[in-house]
Amino acid sequence: MDYVYDVSILVLSYRPALQKLLTSLKAAIQQVGVRFEVIVSDDGSETDYFHEIEAFFEKNHFKDYRLIKNSVNVGTVRNIYGAVLQSSGKYIYLNSPGDYLFDPKAMSDFFRFAESRKADICFGDYISYTTADDGGVRFDTRAYHPSNVEVFSRGIRNYRTDFFIGWGILGASYFRSREFALESLDFAARYSKFTEDGTTTAYALLKNIPVYYYPRKIVWYENGTGISANGFSRVKQDFLTTYRALLKRYPRSRILKAGLFFHENEDNPRCLYKLAVRFPLISARKRMLGRLPKRTVSLSDREKLDFSRLCGQ
Repeated sequence: MDYVYDVSILVLSYRPALQKLLTSLKAAIQQVGVRFEVIVSDDGSETDYFHEIEAFFEKNHFKDYRLIKNSVNVGTVRNIYGAVLQSSGKYIYLNSPGDYLFDPKAMSDFFRFAESRKADICFGDYISYTTADDGGVRFDTRAYHPSNVEVFSRGIRNYRTDFFIGWGILGASYFRSREFALESLDFAARYSKFTEDGTTTAYALLKNIPVYYYPRKIVWYENGTGISANGFSRVKQDFLTTYRALLKRYPRSRILKAGLFFHENEDNPRCLYKLAVRFPLISARKRMLGRLPKRTVSLSDREKLDFSRLCGQ
């Protein structure tokens, strides 16, 4: 298709906090050096704040936006899929109220990185934060998904192993082509209601679509909110259902079988032992990859100040 924009920034909302929603939009419309649109897709909230959103865009003289309202709650995956269908960008980036693009060049840099590698999927760094009851903010620069990024320089077999036996890519740090988003979401939406990042990554890796890591901070990610934090059992069920569906397509895939076994048994203290017995080569590769250096991301005082200014603190 002929793309109108380089990037479609999707802001997905369900019962959003208005100030967080407006701050996410503020960070979005500050982007420079790239042609972009902003799409807000609300998943059946009783209050969608569309009037306030339109007033915000008008006040800031921003016209490249679209508002989508689902009449009923359809779930995260179908909400994203519907928004992508109405997008006009070559690449898709999505986040939620409370997640803020790191700086005004985040999208232009991400776009150039993806273009330089002709990437269908890439992801970047992020800074996780939590807000205390007294309004104070705590940043976390230790726990990352995935924790091991050196594996991405070691070929698809290795990061396929790392993915299926344990880690996922944080959705808010994810950047993908529109064509891949549509293809993978068309599949994922049949089996998954809440989990799109992990299910579409599994789909890509089984099709030998490479994933690229961009060592650049892309987003301030609000930790402890959303379905991943508050609905783990539903997320896990999405994984299991999707993996079983993929196994029908790829019945000879040992790594998929190992991944399904791992997720079905990960609460069992003998899971890793049983994994090593049933899948010795895959288990050995996973242990080898686990010795690689873990990801580290730094945060400067100036960047903390930028965050405070963005949030009006």
